[in-house]
Amino acid sequence: MENSKKLGLVSAAGFVLLLGVIAALSGGYNVFFRDLPLFLRGDVGAVVGNETSFLLMFAVIMAVVTIEIVIVFSVWIGVCTLLGVPRKSALAIKEGNLFFNFFLFALLEEIGARWLFLGAIPKVFSLSGPAAFYILCLTGNTIWAFVHIYNYEKNQRHIIRVLPQFLAGFFFTYVYIKYGLLAAVLTHLCSNLVIFSVHKLQDPNLIDLLTFAYSAICVAVSYALMQKPISDILPWFSSKDPHFALSGWGFWDYLAISVFISYSISALSYALLLDKSAEKTGERQKIKPSYYLFFMLIFGPFTVGALYGMFAFLGLFFNDIPHRILILAIFFAFFQKLSSGSATARVFITSLPGTYMAMCIIKAMGFWSAVAFLLLETLVNVPLFVMNQYDD
Repeated sequence: MENSKKLGLVSAAGFVLLLGVIAALSGGYNVFFRDLPLFLRGDVGAVVGNETSFLLMFAVIMAVVTIEIVIVFSVWIGVCTLLGVPRKSALAIKEGNLFFNFFLFALLEEIGARWLFLGAIPKVFSLSGPAAFYILCLTGNTIWAFVHIYNYEKNQRHIIRVLPQFLAGFFFTYVYIKYGLLAAVLTHLCSNLVIFSVHKLQDPNLIDLLTFAYSAICVAVSYALMQKPISDILPWFSSKDPHFALSGWGFWDYLAISVFISYSISALSYALLLDKSAEKTGERQKIKPSYYLFFMLIFGPFTVGALYGMFAFLGLFFNDIPHRILILAIFFAFFQKLSSGSATARVFITSLPGTYMAMCIIKAMGFWSAVAFLLLETLVNVPLFVMNQYDD
């Protein structure tokens, strides 16, 4: 257990480094620092006016999270040192649908702190301008930060202890203003998962090493088989002119890009030493690979049909197609049973982009080709499934 705690710190540091590298290479920091003077002046219109693509939004979120984490963590260390209190949270993490729990808390907090004070109230009372922005931002942020004082034991509830949350709120406010509620929730969620990825219960073992090796092989083979550049998939992330069927792409091109991206992300999650499922030794029921394949063969068409149906249903509420797919990806992550913050961070890293990619490919292919695609992906996953069955 002590070893897991040390490795949890490695996971969290690696998580921040990964986000920082992606943000730097994708221009996320450039956008944030371009907007920062405007944000500090309360020029909300100018911040919103500096539009970016849907894909670049994620780079900006990553940039914001890395900067916020460094500042908030430094302040937290300083506050704990000043007060002479232990450097730990009183929050407990229990096994269950942790991704849903983390997302729900982030959603409720962003609705209360950002949407209410910077979205609803300004519209109802026709408030605008820098002065109104400052007052509403500070009010919402102060209330939100103060609520976090109940994270600590009664004898350790000093008002200065919520200073880290107060500062973090300004970063979430920037994202809310620029990209809206869902982006602010994802930023809040990502920030929390970086912090709670320290909560690690599993030590790496031989199965992890073998799984990482298999993932690396899949990445290498799929990359060698790819005949089309990755940049061709950019229309999948376009809010203005989204389209899924890519010119000149065939069935095997879609399969190759899917395996390449999903297994690249999987390899990264293993490299970060993140926990896996919640099931403990002796609790996992071993299922034969043939049963696994038979299950997918029977329910594959139902799965594709359900995805099409849910996508159409969300269209009644959201016109923006990339956001619709993102909501679907978040929804499917809710059902995974997890036991640690580290495992929840893994789901965030792997499931969201993986499901987003899969949905885009399914939309590009048509129904029966999509069913065949899911079955072949399942076949590729069989070695992982077998190794998982014997993971202690």
